[in-house]
Amino acid sequence: MGNGFFFYNVERQVNMFDMSNNNIHNKKSHVLAKNKKSFQTGEIVKQAFLEGADALFENFKNKSEILSAINDLQLSRKTVTRRVESIGQNLVEILKQDIKECVYFSLQFDESTDITDAAQLFCITTDGAPAMIGKNNGFIALCKNDNNFPNFITFHCVIHQQALCGKILNTSSIMDIAFKIANSIRSRSLQRRLFKLQLEENDSQHCDLLLHTDVRWLSRGKFLERFQCLLPEIIEFLKSRGDNYDCLTNNTWLQNLAFLTDITAHLNTLNVELQGKDGTIIELLSSINGFKSKLILFKSQLNESKLNNFPNLKDFFEKQKCTVAVEIYCSEVEKVYNEFERRFKDIQKLEPIITFMSFPFSETNNIENISTQISNFFDMDSTKFESEIIKIKSDIFLKARGSETNFWNLLSEEKYPGLRNVALQIHSYFGSTYLCETAFSHMKMIKTEFRSTLSDDHLEQCLRLAVSNYSPDYDQLVNDMQCYTSTMSKSTK
Repeated sequence: MGNGFFFYNVERQVNMFDMSNNNIHNKKSHVLAKNKKSFQTGEIVKQAFLEGADALFENFKNKSEILSAINDLQLSRKTVTRRVESIGQNLVEILKQDIKECVYFSLQFDESTDITDAAQLFCITTDGAPAMIGKNNGFIALCKNDNNFPNFITFHCVIHQQALCGKILNTSSIMDIAFKIANSIRSRSLQRRLFKLQLEENDSQHCDLLLHTDVRWLSRGKFLERFQCLLPEIIEFLKSRGDNYDCLTNNTWLQNLAFLTDITAHLNTLNVELQGKDGTIIELLSSINGFKSKLILFKSQLNESKLNNFPNLKDFFEKQKCTVAVEIYCSEVEKVYNEFERRFKDIQKLEPIITFMSFPFSETNNIENISTQISNFFDMDSTKFESEIIKIKSDIFLKARGSETNFWNLLSEEKYPGLRNVALQIHSYFGSTYLCETAFSHMKMIKTEFRSTLSDDHLEQCLRLAVSNYSPDYDQLVNDMQCYTSTMSKSTK
């Protein structure tokens, strides 16, 4: 009995040691994947640890045991790969449990290509054929035509729509020349070094020019802002190398550059405001409407030659004492406004409902109209909504708490089932594909030219670990490994 107890304790300690080791290996593999490192990086980490351990633990009495423990770390490429696969699956199981508890949830879909030009839909591999929103064969159309697929609401990413609205501006005459000049300096190493040296000698606030990349949301605005700021230095540099710079002294061109720099700066400010993973459709639509109101104000001020919202144009006007082409700029602002109206036409259908959900006690809310719009949009009975809206407008308890952020959570499910239902759906909507865009950035860092053979399955697991906010259930992972090991042991006997 004594021997039995002894062997039991030894076995138990060995198992506890194995569990602790497995936890360490899982956590290290998770850290590597979270930081978008390759699977073989584990071996480099172990080697670096061993190289430094000799000096780091020099005066430790148990130095040999520490070095032995480091040597026993299982961080080979195959081991890290298996553990990343296990952790990725564990995160999927955690997500599934959370989804089971959701009443409503929304999805973001977007597609891009990886380093091998394989189309990736987050994050399902596709053949890259039809567009997402194709009327006949697009992803949305196929889902809506499937009788087994649940009803859903779709709209285009708010940030993409906003970026496309800015492209309506007449920019070619400015951008073509500015980009050609900037490229003649930036793309040649010697010219770039000389220009940077000139900026340094002149004690400029900037140390270099920027290049415009059309696929980046903020690129054009930042490029123009830097070009406008460094214009005197650019003219001086072109003059020093004997280049023609007549356009940069043309008042009409300079005036247009100043206006374009100002209006794209306003668009960039809106774009930054729309970005972020936690923005609700209510907040994003409010920002869009606010910007449309700004455009109306800008046009009115330009008509009166008030340039406070156009600092570069104002500065040019004050220096040159010339007439500002307000008619042309008013027309450009109006074009942008009309493009916002056109592109956000579908999502604007939600505005009356969102306005009501934001403040249901407003006296301007027409009960019949609101209930009809809600019932049409969400395919529910309008009569029930009329009754619930009347009740909520008379509810003294809720009126007193109308400004609270968790207002709709205060509603009784028995008393206001319809309105509570709509509120849950509205607040679950994604207004943009911002999370997809950030995932694409992670993808570019994970599947590089040096990891171009990474399989789609492993890319998916690595992406999941890199972008997920979930923490793996390490105890469950260890238990699964113990069970797997036990099964394997029995099968080999």
